[in-house]
Amino acid sequence: MPDDSVAAAGTGFAAPPNPPVTLHEGWRMKVCIFGAGAIGGTLAVGLARVPEVDVSVIARGAHLAAIRERGLTLIRDGEETTARVQASDDPVGIGPVDVVFNCLKAHQAWQSAEVSSTSPRMHC
Repeated sequence: MPDDSVAAAGTGFAAPPNPPVTLHEGWRMKVCIFGAGAIGGTLAVGLARVPEVDVSVIARGAHLAAIRERGLTLIRDGEETTARVQASDDPVGIGPVDVVFNCLKAHQAWQSAEVSSTSPRMHC
């Protein structure tokens, strides 16, 4: 069985394969991911591999500090891929984005919906 995991702050998570993606020439996409755990971390590392995509993650506490210091690391089949992404606990500070992914647990999801719907600087 392949070893697929995302690690930040010393925690591993299962991860699906990441197929290569290419966007139209000269076009950039700004993506914000709320929650950089198993789902959000995997998504962030995969999207950060696409040169035309600027990835930001919203995280908290020790996890946020670890992402800022070491980035996010995807471990797949024993191979590590580390992505340096913009990380913050303030979604408004990220600025306008093209896409927002809510990868929070259900009891936290309201936070991203509230910020996304009321912030003039967070477009989704």
